[in-house]
Amino acid sequence: MNQEARYWRDEARESLETARVLLRENRYLESAFFCHLATEKMLKAIIVEHTAQTPPRSHNLLLLAQVSGVDRDFDERMKSFLTEVAPFQIEGRYPVERKRLLEENPPQRFDRLYEATREAISWLDLKLK
Repeated sequence: MNQEARYWRDEARESLETARVLLRENRYLESAFFCHLATEKMLKAIIVEHTAQTPPRSHNLLLLAQVSGVDRDFDERMKSFLTEVAPFQIEGRYPVERKRLLEENPPQRFDRLYEATREAISWLDLKLK
């Protein structure tokens, strides 16, 4: 694995750990944001490793999956996960959306989101190798 891909993979793992810590502290939206960030970084690692190109400066997970080529291997569960985690990248930053997201999502959903992220990162890590 090249050095830049390793950087992105290591950053993804660090973001996933941060998501776990935030979830444990009941910082739900922040945890979900780091779930998105971990996924984004792992996709960028795959882009670098598979294409030898600098990844796009984008936070769009579906776009990054397409650029990396791993979207061809996605099942419905992976597609659903990317759709589920996407809103937490932007919407969780603004007061009205934050309130709405917290009201619409019980704490158990954030537990499931973290577990889904952990599984997705593991799956993507296999694609990296």
